[in-house]
Order: sequence, then structure tokens, then C-alpha cells
Amino acid sequence: MKIKDKKEKNVKKIKEEYLKLKNEINSHNKLYYDQNNPKISDSEYDLLWNELKSLEEKFPFLKTKKSPTIQVGYKANQGFSKVKHSSPMLSLENALNIEDVKKYIEKISRYLNLKNEFIELVAEPKIDGLSISLKYKNGKFISGATRGDGQIGEDVTSSLMTIKNIPKEVINLKNIDVFEIRGEIYMDKKDFLFLNKNRKLNGESLFANPRNAAAGSLRQLDNEVVKKRNLKFFAYTYGEISKEIAFKSQKEFLDIIRHYGFPTNEDFKICKNFNDIEIFYNEIEKKRDKLKYDIDGIVYKINYIDVQKRLGLVGRAPRWAIARKFPAEKAETQINDIKIQVGRTGILTPVAELNPVLIGGVRVSRVSLHNQDEIDRKDIRIGDTIKLQRAGDVIPQVISVDLSKRLKNSKKFIIPDKCPCCKSKTHRKENEVAVKCTGGLSICEDQQLGSLEYFVSRNAFNIEGLGGKNLKKFWMEGFIKYPFDIFYLDKFKEKIISKEGFGEKSYLNLIKSINEKKIISLEKFIYSLGIPQIGRRTSNLLSKHFKNFHKWFISIENLSNGNVKVYNDYINIDGIGPDVVDDIKNFFNNEKIKIVKKLSQSLKKIEDYKFLIKSNSKLSEKIIVFTGTLEKMSRSEAKSKAEELGAKVTNSVSNKTDYVIAGKDSGSKEKKAKDLKIKVLNENEWMKFLS
Repeated sequence: MKIKDKKEKNVKKIKEEYLKLKNEINSHNKLYYDQNNPKISDSEYDLLWNELKSLEEKFPFLKTKKSPTIQVGYKANQGFSKVKHSSPMLSLENALNIEDVKKYIEKISRYLNLKNEFIELVAEPKIDGLSISLKYKNGKFISGATRGDGQIGEDVTSSLMTIKNIPKEVINLKNIDVFEIRGEIYMDKKDFLFLNKNRKLNGESLFANPRNAAAGSLRQLDNEVVKKRNLKFFAYTYGEISKEIAFKSQKEFLDIIRHYGFPTNEDFKICKNFNDIEIFYNEIEKKRDKLKYDIDGIVYKINYIDVQKRLGLVGRAPRWAIARKFPAEKAETQINDIKIQVGRTGILTPVAELNPVLIGGVRVSRVSLHNQDEIDRKDIRIGDTIKLQRAGDVIPQVISVDLSKRLKNSKKFIIPDKCPCCKSKTHRKENEVAVKCTGGLSICEDQQLGSLEYFVSRNAFNIEGLGGKNLKKFWMEGFIKYPFDIFYLDKFKEKIISKEGFGEKSYLNLIKSINEKKIISLEKFIYSLGIPQIGRRTSNLLSKHFKNFHKWFISIENLSNGNVKVYNDYINIDGIGPDVVDDIKNFFNNEKIKIVKKLSQSLKKIEDYKFLIKSNSKLSEKIIVFTGTLEKMSRSEAKSKAEELGAKVTNSVSNKTDYVIAGKDSGSKEKKAKDLKIKVLNENEWMKFLS
């Protein structure tokens, strides 16, 4: 009995550790994906993510959902029209070291059912620039777009026309109706220094790094300004191609487009083993400072195109590529003070104000300390001398404290038990790292404003003209308190027009922009509410499950009232775990439900969920179960192919199951399917069915 008790105690401890880590990662995911306001670096996030992954591999019973992927986005410029990409422009998963690269190779080898084989890679420097897509029609350059959120980018064709090394006409493409090339826009280091020198002389703000300078330059509305910035382009992959071009590998593709006149990075290597990978990494890292342009790591791509196609995508990243980042640059400085920021969900975040210090050419004066656990773990105090790094050359983080330089009268820093904004009590739930204000939207002004900023942001309602200063101005005037107030702003027409910086035209443009957003998809509506852990992916899962606003809203009312059947319905949605459902349930108190109802009434239409799969797919909305061992493809690959065609893959056979695909040693699931008279396919029949 004692052994059993000890085992149960250990399991409980492991679960607590896992849940704490998972909640911390989910918190950072919200900051990164939902608020465009990350508080930690890519490498620090990767460390947390890998720690979570290791726990899931060691204790499979812990895993409740797929790990999220990293997505890069930016705020769309009002001066540019939007472009929908014919195929998504994807981000990459990250590796921290050679061991991560080895694990990646092992993982995809398992996926492809390969045994002890090294899959040939192409290694290329990872340019720190702005992803771009160029489209050619019968050899003529007709349009270009930024990556945006991966699905929709900005039309920057006129700016791209000024870039000298982008071919405007390609003779070899004359017989191809559509040819889309993708790559990176960047700025040389010398051009960056020259630009900042002139801006300083003119009293203008300086760009933080070449990447920001390239992005800011490309979005200039004045093409003459863009031309003077001397931007450059590197091509590295392709998008839509209407006519087949003969290339079997990434190397062949690079050779062909270089022959066509597209600039490619000559610093690449075919890696046939792990020794090749490490040699190339060390070579590039050594000459990194001598390169004319900024790089932040190495990208490894599967060389053979047919293998790339088999591997496909996972989440919002390709399985056939991974990025290995360089180590971060470091510096030393002192903490002058620690201030508390209150976010839209009520989370209190400690931020250290520093003696400004340069790290990698960037001036750093503030750094997030994230939460009380992080402060306690590193024992960070006001007055401390700390070591900083900018991991991934982007976000500063505290590595350690120099205790030998600590002030004698220093005191431990504790996040206050009262909200600095509204003075409500703060609370920290068991197994969570976040300390939260209990005041809620109706009391805490920081939460109000934060929620409104999130509501109008790009991935939510995306209301142009109502960001930043204007939103804060209207909120301070009392015109807007809750999201639904935005759609009744016309009540304050005379007061708005009389404001400084506003006139009749500005007012009419704003109202037009607001009215255009009165029709919105269910997915974006759910996302815009700012529910903890509900990013774009989970919003999509919820809208796909409930189909329309009416069904979803009724489910929310029932969930908040403790309806067990509805709670279980949520948990059974593939990709949503109990902790996410708990967050949804806790979010929707009576106040929030009233806000959602009033918001829905202020809109013209909340559109039903629309499937993004081909209407003629034989597997659309079909429920499939795989059982036994497949020989021609792994279970993971088979599941991915089925889901790409609109199927829902489950683990258990029931009356609702449409097909069971049975491999070797299929056992009880195949028997149950036959008893229920469900269609059973062997692997050959499944492959034929797919084709």
C-alpha cells in the first residue's frame, strides 16, 4: 500500500510540474501569437518547449494536445492593399544545437519509415530580413507581397520594383503563365549604418537593426525613398508554379533560378552526414561578423523535393526544414527599478528598468522578468548587477545576477497583493505562474484598454484607424469602454470631429472602417474576445466544431453554468485539452457573457464556419480510425494525409466511424468495426483510395 501511495504521489508531482510548465508556455504563446508582444526570446521559449516535449515523451499520459508552432506576423500598413497567398508562407521550427538537429533527422526518418538512414540536407545561412513573395506572369514581374500572417500579406509591388537585383523580366519563364519565387529582402550592414547616420543628423529616430530597417523601408509609400535605401533580395524557395519545371532537389532548384537571373546565397552546402552539418555551422558562425549582411542561424532543408512533398506540413511549419539559431550576444548592466504592468487578462508582469546598455548594436533599457517564479529562481532585486542577452538577436532576457556586486540593503522583490491600477486584490492559482488582478474589466482600466487594443488588432477585428493613440483617446473620453461601444461611435460624431487631429474626413474614414468590420467570421469573433489560451488555431477548432455563433454561444452559457455534458463535449474536441476548457469556462462569467451578447447584437453578421478543403474530397467530414502497423507510410503520415482531405481521425471505433484502415496486427478495433458493419480498408486499399 505504501509503494502505491508513493507512486501516486510521484505521478501527482510530475503532473504538477508538467501543468506549471505548460501554463507558462501557453502564457508566452498568448503574448507571442495573440498580442504580438512577446516577453521572452525565441531560444528561451525553445528551452521551455523542449523541456515540455521531454516530459511528454517520458510520460505519454501527460499529453493532451499538439504542441503549438511559431508564427511570425506584423501589423499591416494601411497604405498597402492585402494579398492572399496561393499557398501559405510558413515559419520554421527551431533547433538549439546539433543534438536537436539529430533528433529532427530521427523524427522525420521515423515518419518516413526509414531505418538508420541519413536524409541528405541542404544547409543555408538564415538571412535576418523580411520574407517576400514575387509573382511572374509569362516572365514579367507583376506583383510582390510580404508574408504577413502566412495567409495574407501586404502588396508591396511598387516598392519591390525599385530593388535592383530583383529581375523585372525573365526570358526563361516566358512560356510559364505563373511562376512564384520566394525569398528574403534585406539591407547590407554598411547601408544600414549609413541610413542611421543620416537619420541621426536629421533628428529622426534610429532603426534598431538591419532587419527592422529593411522592413520599414519596404513599407515606405514613397518609392524614391525605398530606392535610396538600397535594399537587396535573396531567393531560396518557390510558391505557385503553373507549369512543371524539372528539378528533383533543392540544389537543382537553386541552380536553375540562379541561371534564370535570381540572386541566391552562394554560401550553402550539401550535408550527407552530421559531420558535414557541424563543419558548415562552425564555418558560417566564424565568418558571421565578416558577412555583408546579418544572419541569425542556419536553415537545414531536405534536399530531395519528392521527400519534401511526402513530409508536408505540421501546424504552420514544413516538416522538411528546421532552423538552428546562433548563440545570443551578452552584456552587463544594473537594475534601477522594477515596475508592474497589468495586461488585458489581468496578469501582472514585472519589468526591470535598466541602465541603458548596447547588445549587438541595440540599446536595451527595459527587460521583462516574466513572473514571481522567474524572479525567485534567479533572485533578481532592485539595484542588482545583471548579465543580459538578446537571444535570437531580438528580445533581451536576464541570464544571471552578479551576487558579488549586490547592495547590502537590497530586499527580495515580491509582486504586490494589490493591483497597481485599480487596487483590487491579486490572486495566484495553484499550479499557475501568473499573478492576476481580480478587478475584472468593469473595474481595472488597464485590463479594459488592453482588451480593446487586442479586439481591434490585426488578427482580430483589424479596425484600421482605431489603433494606438486614437483608441486610447476615445477610451479616456469615455466613448468606448467595452468592445461593442466601438460600433456605436457615431453617437459622438460632433465631439470626435472637434478633437485635435480629427476632422470630417478622418471621422468618415474611421466610421467606414468600423462598418466594414460588422461582418466577421466566427473564428475571428472568438479569437477577438481574448480568451486565455485561445489563439487562432484553437479559435478555428471551436468554430469548426460548433459551426455557427448561435450553437457556440449556447454552449458558452451552459459551460459557465457547470453543464457537465457540454464540458465533456469541449474536451472531446480534437486538439483541446481540459486545461484549455477550464480557461474558457472561467473566462465566461456573467459580465463577459453579457458583453459577448451585446457585441453580437451590434454586428450585421457573424459568418458560419467554412471548410477550407476541396468540396469534392471523398473524406470531407468523414471519421477515420487507423489500427495496426502500416508499412508504406507511418501512422503520422497517414493521419496527416487524411486530415488534409478533411477527415477527422479518432482513436476509437464507434457507430459514428466511417472507415477503419487496418494494418498488420490490427486486433480488436478491426473486429469491432466488422461487428458494427463499418467499412474496413487494408493498407493497399487505403493507398488506392487516396490516389
